This record gives sequence, C-alpha cells and structure tokens, in this order.
Amino acid sequence: MSQQQIRIFDLNQQDCLDFANPFFSHFYQTGLQGLGLLHISHPACDSPEMSLLQHAIVIHLKPKVKFERRLAELHQIENPNIGDIAIIPAEVSHWHGTNQEVEGIVLVLEPPTLIQYAQELIDSEQVELIPTFAQPDPFIYGVGLALKQELDSGNVGGLVYLEFLFNAFVMHLLRHYATKQHKTPNYQGGFTKQQIKQIIDYIQIHLAQNISLDDLARLVNLSTYHFCRLFKQSMGLTPHQYIIHQRVEQAKQLLLNSNLTIVEVANLVGFANQSHLNYHFKRIVGATPRKIKYLI
Repeated sequence: MSQQQIRIFDLNQQDCLDFANPFFSHFYQTGLQGLGLLHISHPACDSPEMSLLQHAIVIHLKPKVKFERRLAELHQIENPNIGDIAIIPAEVSHWHGTNQEVEGIVLVLEPPTLIQYAQELIDSEQVELIPTFAQPDPFIYGVGLALKQELDSGNVGGLVYLEFLFNAFVMHLLRHYATKQHKTPNYQGGFTKQQIKQIIDYIQIHLAQNISLDDLARLVNLSTYHFCRLFKQSMGLTPHQYIIHQRVEQAKQLLLNSNLTIVEVANLVGFANQSHLNYHFKRIVGATPRKIKYLI
C-alpha cells in the first residue's frame, strides 16, 4: 500500500477515529504531561491503513474477539481476551479488521515523554517500543483500569496517585516492550534522615494542596520512579498512602479539637470532598468522622 493511502491519526483529538459508524470514543484529560486515555468501542469493521502520532497501548475489554491485525510488515490473526494488550508504536503502519463489536482502553503516550523517561530511568535516548500483537499483561490491564476508574471518580486520589500509576506503567513498558533494556540503578537503604525530614516537612506544609510526585522527587534530585522506590523503603508506604494517612490524622485532630464542620475539615486537609474523607477515615481509623467528632 502506498504512503499516500496511509491515514495519519492524532489520538489527542476528540473523535479522531472516525472509520466506523457508530464509533464511540471518550478522551480523558489525565493532567499528566504526555499521557492521555481513550475509552473506545465500535462495531465490526475494517480500519484504514493508518499511522499514529502517539504510541498506543490498547487494552481489550471484550472476550474472545476474532481480530486480524497488521503491524508494519507483520500480520497475525488474534483472539484477544479481556485484559489482553497490544502495542502500536507511533509512526508504525497499522491495520485491523474484526467481524465483532470491539471495546477497549487506549493509553496514549507521547514519544518525547517516553524518551524523557528512558533518559531518567535507563540512561538511554535510543529507545523504541516494539510492535506487539495482543497478549496477556495483567500489570498494564490493572493500571489501565485503575487510571480510568480514578479519572471517572474526578481524581479523588489526587495528582500524586495518577503520577504513581503513570511511573509504574512507563517503567513496565521500558522493561518489557522496548528495544533498549538496560538495568536500572539499584538504590538501597532508603533516604537519609535529613532527606526524610525535608520530604515530610514539605508534605505537612502542602497537605491541603494537590501534592505532585515531581515536586517531591525534585526535593532530593531523583526521578519520580526512583523516589517512589526509596520512599517505600524508608517509610513502608507509597507516597500516596503516606499522604492519605497524614490527611486522615490531621482531620482526626481537627474533628476532636475544633468546631469545624466535617466538610470544612475535608477541604482543609486536602480531600476532594466529604465522601473521600469518609471513605479513607473509616478505612484507617475504623470509625466515621461523625462518630469521632461527637465522642467529645
């Protein structure tokens, strides 16, 4: 097929995939630089020969779909199951056809973002994703579902939770689906006492705000991935878990020692709303905020 017949798609454009009728697509703005998420479904169809401006990691959500796919010069007939993933690198010609309804999540990754992570995590700029036909990958399936669920909820977990999922996802891609697979540095022993104090002080000061993993990692001059690893080694919790625990503890003190309403407390300690506070408070403390407030 000639180059003139290949259609170019920008997955960041809403409703860009218009080759089936009806074609449902919902594009999520993740708030993360270089990552978007599409939820798509379409009836049986043959796609045009196409090339994408972004890397597409497709997560299948329908069982046992008969699927024919071509990636560059490779061709395969597939029967992807729920949770199977396929990787379509940017600028790689791609075609697919199916006689059944298709539904999936597409994680949309900008090529410069992948290169940036490769520089930080594996010390290499020369990295390419490998075209991959549908195969099981429980990790990417889980991350995709978690990202969609968090975005559907209005990101009640905060930016740090999305960043945690994103970092784990990109590291997994680089380890298992990239042409360059270098061993990442193995940091041992956790943070120094001074670094821990610096990080904890920053979290306490900014607890009511949307704390970013990037901001925390910059405090100690690390990539966000290595920061998360060292934080877990030092604190026994992920950054997201630690921040939630600190917000709950501060909320508990405010409920016991002030006349603030539960809604006001939720806002002051950084929860998105009262329901978010109620959920985590009950999970960690074992009682609802209302019960704690009226103990005195």
